[in-house]
Amino acid sequence: MFNGVIVINKPKDISSFGVVKRVKKRFGTKKTGHIGTLDPFAQGVLPIALGKATKLIPFIQGGKKIYEGTIFLGVKTNTLDATGDIIGEKRIDKAFISEDKIKEAMTTFVGEYQQIPPMFSALKKDGVPLYKLARQGISVERKARKVKIYEFKLIKFLFPRVFFEVSVSSGTYIRSLASDFAEKLKTYGYLESLVRVFSDGFSIEKATPLFEIELMPVNLAKKMIIPMEELLGDLPRVRPSLKALKRIEHGQEVLIDEFESNKDVNHYDKVMVISPKGSLLAIAKLVKGEKGGYIKPIKVFNNLKN
Repeated sequence: MFNGVIVINKPKDISSFGVVKRVKKRFGTKKTGHIGTLDPFAQGVLPIALGKATKLIPFIQGGKKIYEGTIFLGVKTNTLDATGDIIGEKRIDKAFISEDKIKEAMTTFVGEYQQIPPMFSALKKDGVPLYKLARQGISVERKARKVKIYEFKLIKFLFPRVFFEVSVSSGTYIRSLASDFAEKLKTYGYLESLVRVFSDGFSIEKATPLFEIELMPVNLAKKMIIPMEELLGDLPRVRPSLKALKRIEHGQEVLIDEFESNKDVNHYDKVMVISPKGSLLAIAKLVKGEKGGYIKPIKVFNNLKN
């Protein structure tokens, strides 16, 4: 049984779920799930959780994402990207769009940004995914959602293409950002290409192409799997006494005095509980009570057998 995360460099023209199916088949794992989603036409970092690590997805996802891409100016598509049908064109004079104007437009998006999700998305209206309605030519009102743009910068400008890098919060639609950015320049625009280079702590330098995972022997592929206890970053590691071990395995709270820790836990709200053999036993929250601090398990992995 494999328990951990493998970071895939997703190719174009396959869905995130399609990658999950192929990774699941490669490792023969019953439980598999992707951390974050990439559109089929996009490439780049797609972490896949295997086995018990699927329980860690809520604790890992939701962090910063970094993308590199290309915006094609002067044309609008119904999907806001290169896969859609052209629904509008605006002639633009190269003389009126400079690098300075592009940079100025980009700065207006930095910070909190009210973004309307695209119709071609997996969001649902009365239980029906919006993209299914969009394919029928139906458009419905979508509420703007607050997202955050940490940085939006120009890499180069080769008219009519804008090459960019953007750092965003989870839930940001880069297709919508590309369209809104083009409007700032008083024209149309669609997302022509997109590569995710960083997601939830995982970088593209440590991502393995899907085809390589499928071609290499399983004993080599499994070396690419990041163990569960390495997935939670800077959280303190605490080791329970033998007495406390059984209580943790059963999801019961334990006084913090019954643990050894690798750092001062008082500045954290969560900790990793490590088994005697060094693997992740549980994720627990730190609570202050009348008798001092105690640890209460949130997620227990009590059948790792180590």
